[in-house]
Amino acid sequence: MTWKEELMSAEVKAKKEPLPYSAQQRVQAVLSIWSERRRTRQVCRELAIHPSALYAWERRALAAMIEALGHREHGRPSRPSDAEKEALQRQAQELQAKFQVLEQTARIRQALEEPDKKKNEVAEMMVTTLARLKQQVHWPYQRLCESLGLPYASFRRWKHRLACGRSALLQPGPKKVAAFDPAELRGQLFRLQHGRKRSQRVGELYHRYQDQISRHDLEALVEAARREHAQQRQAELRHITWQVPGLVWSLDDAELARFADQKLHLHQVQDLASRYKFEPWVGERMVGETVALHLEQLFEQHGPPLVLKRDNGSNLNHHAVDEVLGRYLVIPLNSPPHYPPYNGGMEWAVRELKPPLVEKIFERDSTPDSPVEL
Repeated sequence: MTWKEELMSAEVKAKKEPLPYSAQQRVQAVLSIWSERRRTRQVCRELAIHPSALYAWERRALAAMIEALGHREHGRPSRPSDAEKEALQRQAQELQAKFQVLEQTARIRQALEEPDKKKNEVAEMMVTTLARLKQQVHWPYQRLCESLGLPYASFRRWKHRLACGRSALLQPGPKKVAAFDPAELRGQLFRLQHGRKRSQRVGELYHRYQDQISRHDLEALVEAARREHAQQRQAELRHITWQVPGLVWSLDDAELARFADQKLHLHQVQDLASRYKFEPWVGERMVGETVALHLEQLFEQHGPPLVLKRDNGSNLNHHAVDEVLGRYLVIPLNSPPHYPPYNGGMEWAVRELKPPLVEKIFERDSTPDSPVEL
C-alpha cells in the first residue's frame, strides 16, 4: 500500500471514528515537525490523522503563541464594571463617612460644653479624633477640619506641638524666661568650630538658648566670636617665643608721672626669653646719651645680647646709642611704625612696673632732677 492510500484510509477512519488527542499530544506533534525531528507524513501515519488536521493544529499553535507573547498591561486583567453599581457604592461610602464625621462632631461639641473640661485636653482629643477619622473615611485633614469647623492652621499647629512632646495650647501672655548666663554662652561660642565665613553647630546652640536670646542677637555674637577667633589665629601666626636667655633684649621709654612743672619718664630694659627686668632708670629727660650710658653699664654687667629690640623713638635711635651697639656688636631691631604688638613683651613689662614705681615716688614725694637708679 502506497503512502497516499494510507493517508486516504486514515482520513476515512478519522471521519468514521474521530480519535480524541490531548493538548499535550498535539503540542508534541507540532513541535516534532517544527524541530524537524519527524516529517508530516510520519506524524500523520502514527496518529492516523489527515495532514489538514495537522496543519490546523499548527495554525492554532501559532495563533496561541502570538496572543500569549503580545503586549499586556501590568496587574490583573480588568474585570467587567457596572457603572451604576459602582456609583451606588461610592454614594454609600460617602454617606457612611459623613455619618461618622457628624457623630464625632457631636461628641466634640458635647465635650466642649462640659464645664470642667480643660481646653488643652479638648485640643488633644480633636487631634486624636481627626487622626482616627482620616484612617477610617480616608478624607484629607483639611476637609475633616472644614467639616468640624476647626481652622486647618490651628490643627496643624496643635498636631506639631503634640508630636514634639509639648502641650497643644500655650498659656497667654509673655513666656517665662530662664536664667541666662552670658559667660557660659560666651564659652560655648568660642568652643564652636569657626571657619572664615561660617561656624558649625550654631543651630544646636540656638535651640538650647532660643527661650533666652533671639536668633538675630545670637548670630551677632557668633560673628563677633568668629572674628575674635580669626584675630587670635593671626596673632599666633605672628607670635615669636625666644628660648635662649640673654640672646634678645628689648628696651622702651614711657611717661611715669606728671607734675605741675615737669614730667618723669621710665627707661626699662628686659630680657625677652627669661622675662627678667633689669633695674629701671627714672628721670625727667631720657636723652640719647643717657640711654647709651645705661645700655653700656648693662652690657658691662651682664654681657651684651645678640639682638636689641627698640621702637622708633628719637632718643632710642640716637647716634650715641648706635655707637654703643656697634662697639658691642649688638644688632638693633626696630619695630614697624604704628604696630605696638611687635614689641608687646616690653609694653607689658612697662605696664607692670609703672604702678608700683609711681606709688613709691609719691610716697617719698621725690622728683629727681637727673636720672636715678631705683
